[in-house]
Amino acid sequence: MTKRQAIANAVITQLNTIKIANGYKTDFPAVKHWSVEILDKADQVYCNVRDTKTDYDNSTPFSETLTIDVALGCTKKSNNYSFITNMIDDVYKCMYNAERTLQTQFGDVQIIPVGDELDIQQFEYQVAEAVVTFQIIHSKHARWFYDERSF
Repeated sequence: MTKRQAIANAVITQLNTIKIANGYKTDFPAVKHWSVEILDKADQVYCNVRDTKTDYDNSTPFSETLTIDVALGCTKKSNNYSFITNMIDDVYKCMYNAERTLQTQFGDVQIIPVGDELDIQQFEYQVAEAVVTFQIIHSKHARWFYDERSF
């Protein structure tokens, strides 16, 4: 497994802890990785992690940054806006709390929130969707090197 895959899996593991019993506002379903969800019936909820981009900063020290999008969606019978904004808030809280765990796994890691986007549309059911974006800086070195370790 590459470091990129390992970081994405670690993020998924952390997001799977989002449950009301763990102090969050919502109960997340099983978090998926690069899945395509179709919200086609009432009372559905999804969370999908996409590791979309790697950036390299060639200044000193060199750093490598992975962009993670956390896609959220729901078709609740009422209060879609309230539910999806609670999901967004839970993602921010979870990722804030996850930084230390990722540092234990991968060394010098910094999680930076980039922002979120929200949309609500009316189809057969009202569909609320959001994307929360983070950058995870996970490598800092004097210069770039190819990391061929398996995680």
